[in-house]
Amino acid sequence: MLLKILKNIGLNTLSNDSLRISLTNLYQLDFKRLEDDFGLKSSSFNIREQLFPYQNRYLFPDYNEPTNYGFKNSDTITVYKLKIKDYEKFLIDNDLLKTLQLTLWGRSIIVNEEVELVNTINNVIEGIYEELKSRIK
Repeated sequence: MLLKILKNIGLNTLSNDSLRISLTNLYQLDFKRLEDDFGLKSSSFNIREQLFPYQNRYLFPDYNEPTNYGFKNSDTITVYKLKIKDYEKFLIDNDLLKTLQLTLWGRSIIVNEEVELVNTINNVIEGIYEELKSRIK
């Protein structure tokens, strides 16, 4: 709501230059990077493609342990617990280990970037409130 008001009255009404720049960067840079998973969507590494062969090689559904998930606006689905076919081979598969490490590293980068973005958003919101409070006095 606050941002809609600012959009209507224009960023030029903000007297704090750094706040105006931060707000502009938030929309023109940070949110765009978030939409692209901070550049990972455009990279050649695709987590689903990388892990899919290992899912087929090592996992199978245990039909004795179904779980039903109901959704408000769609059908209920049944999901089965996955179990490992050959646990010994699974444990010593170095390619799987490397793929998992790379995947976790990439996901950690995204999570860290998301946390930083939340902090940036909070700082911009606080700056806007401070600006508005200074105008009320």
